[in-house]
Amino acid sequence: MRTLARLIHWLHHHPLILTGLRLGYMAALGLAFWLALQPVSELPIQNFNDKLAHALGLGSLTLAAGVLYPAWSPIRAGGLLLAYGVAIELAQATVPWRSASLGDLLADAVGVLMAVLLLHRYSALRFSRISM
Repeated sequence: MRTLARLIHWLHHHPLILTGLRLGYMAALGLAFWLALQPVSELPIQNFNDKLAHALGLGSLTLAAGVLYPAWSPIRAGGLLLAYGVAIELAQATVPWRSASLGDLLADAVGVLMAVLLLHRYSALRFSRISM
């Protein structure tokens, strides 16, 4: 946890790097959304556990949001990323080669929940040290 605190502190003292990382994060969100609407046969990785990919993907994006936007509460970061997952599922329902899945959304929620718990733990440690 100490390393994460140092990283966040360092990033916020280097605003150009932080801005670049935030732009990269937004690009990653756009790319993930675009890939989610492509036919499965055209995706770069074919053999993977779909539910694990959903949980790891949304969990990673939630953790990244917590690092890049530390003013956001873990709940806010998680809520925004869960809404992003819902938007992907709704968009997939509109293309003929993909379909919306409640199972995918539940896997997204598991990944987001795990990330929110990690971010909350980090926030509690950070603020307990500040108040001492």
